[in-house]
Amino acid sequence: MGRRILILEDEPLLTKHLRRLLAARGYDVHVADTVGAFLADARRQRFDALLLDLSLPDGDGLSAWAEARSAQEGAVAVMMTAYRSPEVARRAQDLGVRALLPKPLEVPLLLAALGAETPIPRV
Repeated sequence: MGRRILILEDEPLLTKHLRRLLAARGYDVHVADTVGAFLADARRQRFDALLLDLSLPDGDGLSAWAEARSAQEGAVAVMMTAYRSPEVARRAQDLGVRALLPKPLEVPLLLAALGAETPIPRV
């Protein structure tokens, strides 16, 4: 089994593409489309990486990560959003998020943020 990743994303088409992309690169991909489902998975299982959308119908990915990160010690958290702001960047940095990626996602930046050798964008 590959590295385990939990994706928090409510857009079905993006989720489908992320699942394919990451599975093809050896990830064991798990998906949650609500903060509630994400938190349930994050409490029950350990992941190597968590890919989080910022805006969701039942909350936001940063708050979800703040609640789940103690159960995911050592995991890499990567945030993706179409709504980047200085406040979001500051919150992400304070929560130890490795990268804050703009949507639409650029695959090389995503892969780098998840652990490739190439430099990653700073939060």
